[in-house]
Amino acid sequence: MKRCDLHPWSRFGRLITTWEVEKRNKQLYEKCICDCWNIKRIPRGNLVNKSAKSCWCLRKEHCRKVQEIFFKKHWMAKTRIYRIYTAMKMRTTNKNDISYKYYWERWIRCLWNSFEDFYRDMWESYNSHVNEYWEKQTTLDRINRNWDYCKENCKRSNWKEQMYNRDIVDIYWFNYNNMKKKDEQKSD
Repeated sequence: MKRCDLHPWSRFGRLITTWEVEKRNKQLYEKCICDCWNIKRIPRGNLVNKSAKSCWCLRKEHCRKVQEIFFKKHWMAKTRIYRIYTAMKMRTTNKNDISYKYYWERWIRCLWNSFEDFYRDMWESYNSHVNEYWEKQTTLDRINRNWDYCKENCKRSNWKEQMYNRDIVDIYWFNYNNMKKKDEQKSD
């Protein structure tokens, strides 16, 4: 089909051309009818190079589908408890995460398969901790650092408690105790 050889009633995606052509600013506009019965004037070049497929109804449908999928899957996507869950999943599964090596090398994984499972297990403890310490001070902490993330091994902590449950604290105490022993040996 040549550039100027558009016939009436030609189909381009959801658009059907009519016999009306309008010239605006040295450009030809075809009057098109969409499958949703909207009438729209579309530049002839957009029809020929197939960049125009509908009167925006196709884009609206696609956005609606994406929103339905998003809200079905992530019904609490903007809450702090969901951000805590996604951060935990990223640490344990995403190789591009900064903390991934600290969890992968120690074989620590997340045993919750979905956010719904995590929510069902941890919501009560999360809610009671938020009532006591507020939301910004509520974090997810493992009771035993060498075990997986699961209901039996997780608790809610504030930031101060969480800082004491880190490897660097153990290294500090290990070095402190060794130095203390050396000082005691020297004094004997």
